[in-house]
Amino acid sequence: MPTRILIIFLLTLTALPAASFAQDGESDLDVFGYFQASLYKQRDIETGTKHNTFTLQQLNLLLQKGLSQRWSSFVNFEFTNSYSSFDNWGSFSLEEAWVRYRQSRYFRLKLGLLIPRFNNLNIIKNRTPLLPYIIRPLVYETSLQESFPIEEFVPEQAFVQIGGSAPVGGEFKFDYAAYWGNSPNISTGDSPFNPGIDSTGTFLFGIRLGVRHPNFKLGFSSTSDKTNQFVVLEEVFDRPPGSFEEIPRYRTGMDLSIEWRNLEFWSEVIGVFYDEDEPNLDIDKNFFYMTLAYTFWDKLLVYVSYWELNSNLTYPDPPGSTDFRIAELTSKVPNLGVSYTLNDRVKLKAQFAGGETTTIPEGVVTEKFDFLGLAVSVRF
Repeated sequence: MPTRILIIFLLTLTALPAASFAQDGESDLDVFGYFQASLYKQRDIETGTKHNTFTLQQLNLLLQKGLSQRWSSFVNFEFTNSYSSFDNWGSFSLEEAWVRYRQSRYFRLKLGLLIPRFNNLNIIKNRTPLLPYIIRPLVYETSLQESFPIEEFVPEQAFVQIGGSAPVGGEFKFDYAAYWGNSPNISTGDSPFNPGIDSTGTFLFGIRLGVRHPNFKLGFSSTSDKTNQFVVLEEVFDRPPGSFEEIPRYRTGMDLSIEWRNLEFWSEVIGVFYDEDEPNLDIDKNFFYMTLAYTFWDKLLVYVSYWELNSNLTYPDPPGSTDFRIAELTSKVPNLGVSYTLNDRVKLKAQFAGGETTTIPEGVVTEKFDFLGLAVSVRF
């Protein structure tokens, strides 16, 4: 019920004449957004189990207002998976709420809740009308975040970010961004801390450096923070309490985008490394994707893409022994898709993926699946 009251309040607020709030130097309040509605069918090849569903995969309601010549503000509300508080479907979240100061193209400052710059796709991952995918490369698919640890691979929030760009010769430009935010140890309703509060004394720090050309983009990204998610390993290693608290975690990423006439290529690599100070423990992760796309008649884009994710958990079992328990997860997903730009506001999409996921708990288990999806993305 509180969520519905909040939504009604927001809609009422945005319906009021913007001029009534305006002051000298301000612009009107712009209200806009986009959504993606999908039909998908998924099949487990081994068992033959199928399920198919219509879903409002994602909806974003955006508010934007210029506050003065150099200051502007932005708010982004996101709904996923046919959100319903009554039926306990999907999720509703405040993704962004920030104010930006633009001194020049060389220096911009953002303050507030923001999505930080990490690789190329993170900053536009929820702009569904800009992307050809129905299901985005796995670590960027926000509709999976209730069951998949997206935040392990990419930083989702920061609160201070500086950035800008500068020409470096010809049509080339140098881009930079640096940001600061909470560690991943955010308390929940089950925590003794107030929900939403960082329960540690650590922070997230990150950067992205890149070179850009109208037909080329190359970037390097890195973050540093500390996580408490492996405290359970204290018992596995028979270590004193607190020995696995605040393990340093480092993410590194590289992105490459190339455009030549109607042909485009996008690729990213992400590595997640933990400094757990235990030689017999491996909990690192990595992800890779590449997409090759071609556009016909400026409207029809056809692409092939490949994604691969690897996650490790290797530790001695029993504690102190030379025998090791290995729990690995590997997902390989080749896929093919098309998107058709019907007009400036509507894009139609289709995507087929046939992949496999291999896990090693007590033995090797491989699950093969295929996925067929149809979707419409709309800007309003």
